[in-house]
Amino acid sequence: MASRGRSDSDSRRGFRLVDLSVVIPVYNGEAGLEALRADLVPRLESLGRSWELFFVDDHSTDGSFETIRRFHRQDPRIGGCRLAENRGQQNALFCGITRSGGDLIITMDDDRQHPADVLPGLVERIGEGWDTVYSVRRDGNRPWILRTGTGLTDLFFRLFVGKPAGVEIGSYRIMTRELADRFCHVRGEFVYISALIFRSAPKPRVCSFRYKAPPEALGKDSRFSLAGRIRLFGRLFRCYGPFRSRRIPRGKPYRVEETL
Repeated sequence: MASRGRSDSDSRRGFRLVDLSVVIPVYNGEAGLEALRADLVPRLESLGRSWELFFVDDHSTDGSFETIRRFHRQDPRIGGCRLAENRGQQNALFCGITRSGGDLIITMDDDRQHPADVLPGLVERIGEGWDTVYSVRRDGNRPWILRTGTGLTDLFFRLFVGKPAGVEIGSYRIMTRELADRFCHVRGEFVYISALIFRSAPKPRVCSFRYKAPPEALGKDSRFSLAGRIRLFGRLFRCYGPFRSRRIPRGKPYRVEETL
């Protein structure tokens, strides 16, 4: 894949410039990181592109960052950073998107509910000319909290953010660096990646497709409570809803404590 033209200031950042970055936010995920790496590396190798795994440790209280540090020592294509305080999944994703080096960026969760065998499909579809492609799990075994949250989020995004009715969204997606560059300058203490995507100008070309959940994900409880979902929806409404123009963004989405 041809590299996009980058300025000298981009190159001086010190991050690897590669064809594909996989950005994964991590919070207290130490127990599953080894299996996640074992899933992803062979699949990435099979794509025939230069790649990196970029983990963002959201100030975990377990040994997640030490595990990521060990991965980095074993393979310099695996790296990332640790945030100075816990900022939540979306802010951690934003950090990884803005600081990773790939011309294409895949975002996924750290709990292996996003199967590695979907990666080639994402890369293939983004090559058709889309700015973002979502891969979503939609089956009857999803926890009711996730189904309720999905319904609320879909309604909000169609009413206030301009999401096309036929597009399903989630945290497993691929986007171009050109699209990421349109929103990487935003400020504020809360960001939501899909809202930034749909509000970017010019209007992005977005599609989605469904995947079948892997056996290990079936029946798995969501790490988010109903109360957590309600709080998230409230923050979405304040920051991206109809009265967002009256709100002055303050602060920064993240602060980095250490980068590998």
